[in-house]
Amino acid sequence: MTLFMRDQENIDKGRAEGRLEGRAEGRAEGRAEGRLEGRADAIEKLLTKGKSPKEIHELMDYPMEEIERVEKLLLVTAE
Repeated sequence: MTLFMRDQENIDKGRAEGRLEGRAEGRAEGRAEGRLEGRADAIEKLLTKGKSPKEIHELMDYPMEEIERVEKLLLVTAE
């Protein structure tokens, strides 16, 4: 095997590894986004059923900042 062929093989291997890492990162980011969207949906549902942000925080253990953000979005869209 020539030096050129070996270098080309290493380059191809590095590209393949990079693609796999990129896909794994993309899947992880997608799952995280999905979880956040699911939490926002749950918060929205509880707020529309009359639960206070404090009650949601105590029930679901979600951060108050996240609950308040969803609450503000609901108020803006209701106007």
